[in-house]
Amino acid sequence: MTLNVLHAPTRWDLGGTEKAAELFIREHSEEFNAFGVGLHQGGPRADSLRESGYGVHEADGVDDLAEYMSEKKIDIVHSHSGDSELISTAAAEAGVPIHVRTDQFGNYFETGSDRGIDYFFYPSKTILLRTLILNNIGFEGGWEKDMAHLYNPLDVAEVTQGESL
Repeated sequence: MTLNVLHAPTRWDLGGTEKAAELFIREHSEEFNAFGVGLHQGGPRADSLRESGYGVHEADGVDDLAEYMSEKKIDIVHSHSGDSELISTAAAEAGVPIHVRTDQFGNYFETGSDRGIDYFFYPSKTILLRTLILNNIGFEGGWEKDMAHLYNPLDVAEVTQGESL
């Protein structure tokens, strides 16, 4: 069974968070049915994904997002530093079983809280370590049930010998 995964940044601008969400859709589309949603607006990355044949929806509030999640039978919502309250409310309304969040900036909200986030990913061990330190979580363990690092995918076809720089 192939899982339906919805990637949800706040918008589809040119920033790194949006690039990571775009690459998750592009690079994992063979393993998952990957969809994208812009929570407050589209942008150039949404246009690029659509031109490549990927579905990107621009949600108009909680009800519209929940309806889209239900229509696509979403199994996992992966929010990318997006509006966690809007996403969690829509996911609960649609009955989405898992909500994970990648936070590029080391923010942390307790899992099981009213935010409805089941698991946190950080794009590097450094950002994960920073999160543990800043939130006084400690290194002894126990945090692994709520968070881990998950490297962002890389588009190696675009990596050159420096000419693009």
